[in-house]
Amino acid sequence: MPTSRTTSKRPADSEVEETASKLTKTDADSEKFSVAKMASTITRQIIHSANAPAAIGPYSQAVRVGDTIYLSGSLGLLPETGNLTEGIQAQTHQSLKNIGEVLKAAGVGYGNVVKTTVLLASMDDFQTVNKIYQEYFTEKFPARAAYQVAVLPKNALVEIEAIAVAGKIVDE
Repeated sequence: MPTSRTTSKRPADSEVEETASKLTKTDADSEKFSVAKMASTITRQIIHSANAPAAIGPYSQAVRVGDTIYLSGSLGLLPETGNLTEGIQAQTHQSLKNIGEVLKAAGVGYGNVVKTTVLLASMDDFQTVNKIYQEYFTEKFPARAAYQVAVLPKNALVEIEAIAVAGKIVDE
């Protein structure tokens, strides 16, 4: 036997409708415009540092949107030559130094990084990378993921990308 189904409004829905009914047409139009205007004024800034290697493809070293800074993956390339350093230790140090230069160009530092992703050619290098990583991120470590991948650009052993936030960070 079919049952009848009734739907009831959640309290939040009725509150929204009540508030909306109190707005005049002008107020509603003004509010719509204000919300649309806020959504359309997000600024994107391309970040570049001459002290870090140039991008090796069609991408930016970093992009800032609002207070969030997205850094592209960084290999252990020497900025002067674009050549890859030798070995996992040298590549990890250079990758993190390159990240530091891009962060500096964005007006922030390692302490502003909230998330990193580490890509490894071999998980056997995980502990070595961790030891070096701790030299750059010394406290209040960012969130992080680490993956072994099939191959990295230029046959690198490590690539690190980061997300940072601009402004003063207050820890709780």
